[in-house]
Amino acid sequence: MKAPIASSRQIWLGATKEVSKMTDTLGKPVDSLIRPTVIALRVLGFRTTGSCQGHLSHGLKAPWVDIGTPPFALLRAIKAAKKGSAEGEKLNSELKLLVDENLHMQERLVGHLDGFYRVRISPVARRLILVPEPYGAVRLTNQGAEIQDMRSSRVARRELLSYREEIVEFAEFLAGEFSRTSLRDLVVPARDRKALKCTVIERSVDKASATFRSAESPGGRRE
Repeated sequence: MKAPIASSRQIWLGATKEVSKMTDTLGKPVDSLIRPTVIALRVLGFRTTGSCQGHLSHGLKAPWVDIGTPPFALLRAIKAAKKGSAEGEKLNSELKLLVDENLHMQERLVGHLDGFYRVRISPVARRLILVPEPYGAVRLTNQGAEIQDMRSSRVARRELLSYREEIVEFAEFLAGEFSRTSLRDLVVPARDRKALKCTVIERSVDKASATFRSAESPGGRRE
């Protein structure tokens, strides 16, 4: 007897439960305002390895998520293996496969970003980009993340709020891509939506939800 196929809602709630249990090396959970994006990415098969909602007091003053499998264990094993040995060759082949997997993930993520911005106009600094990291991994963050330190505290605070809105809206877009239905209430709980003051998000998600319904009708945290 075949096992029942989990519904979109069950899959999303399962990922939500998984992410809610994640902690960094200090035992702190995933930041609440980046959690929707981490969940959406993992539901779609992306391996996330770290994230942060951005803070004015420390770290990057913009939200970010690191995506891709780090090869640290493989690199240690390769270093320990005898040069030119069969074991070393095998490990190097595994490393190449891992890098290829990361690059394929990166390619898929570029496709999602392309879809997100195909029907959306955002200021350049607010737009989400992929910052390359070693071995095919990437960091998803806002274009203006690095220049936040040059801004006054008032401007940096305003931009951080807009950057957070952008990445949460991307999470909601990914939810629609995953299920072709609106999962807004699952993606961003009401308390976090209020914290974000998401008037812009409400309008954009309502519009997106109508589109999805029509289409279906026939941390920094280290995890």
